[in-house]
Amino acid sequence: ALQKSNPELKDIFFIGGFASVHFRLDDPKAPWTNVKVRQALSMAMNYQSIVKDFYLGHAELYTNTTSMPEYKDLRVPMKDLPADVQELYSYNPTKAKQMLADAGYANGFTISVVINPTFTDLMSILKNDWAKVGVTLNLDTKDIAVYTSIRSGRTAQDALCRSQNLSIV
Repeated sequence: ALQKSNPELKDIFFIGGFASVHFRLDDPKAPWTNVKVRQALSMAMNYQSIVKDFYLGHAELYTNTTSMPEYKDLRVPMKDLPADVQELYSYNPTKAKQMLADAGYANGFTISVVINPTFTDLMSILKNDWAKVGVTLNLDTKDIAVYTSIRSGRTAQDALCRSQNLSIV
């Protein structure tokens, strides 16, 4: 509909690709404060399927920390990263489960992530992926005003889902 009403648009794409989970790291007892746990959670997420099926191929997994167009030259393409870094973005639930066990979470754990309603579908996919490695993801959906307050105040109990920018070109 957007392209029909704006024929000058050639394409719509996502700078940065996905919404992302931002963990609270101020509680050293929380499982996700362990970098190996966060790496395991990354490997438990099927990024390639999300690009293909959720974004219908109109997304790219970026490895930089910003989606601001003026910093696009800082981005390192996935194919140019070292193999051990690329592995962290490969879907490998078997290895992820082993990494969680090695980190002391063989039986998994539960995490709550604050989301706004626009993240429901994508985060439901993540919830399903993480369940395969024993991690229970509770989606704490808030209306936009409450979500924004929690995000601004940095008061999410465990984690918060934030989006990357949508760019229209």
